[in-house]
Amino acid sequence: MLSYLDGLGQRNGTAYLELVAVTLARGHFKSLDDLARVTGADAAGLLYTAEAEKMKGLRGRWE
Repeated sequence: MLSYLDGLGQRNGTAYLELVAVTLARGHFKSLDDLARVTGADAAGLLYTAEAEKMKGLRGRWE
């Protein structure tokens, strides 16, 4: 994935990579919002939980 993104950046510039990142993030935020709406959960709570789980996974890679 990193090599793919690096290639995109080299071919199209960093502004393009920023646009890709924002577009992907919007999709994820919309999914969380949809999940919150359907389940009655708090969207901010779902986001916090997802971030905490991701950080646990990243921390384990460097320990």
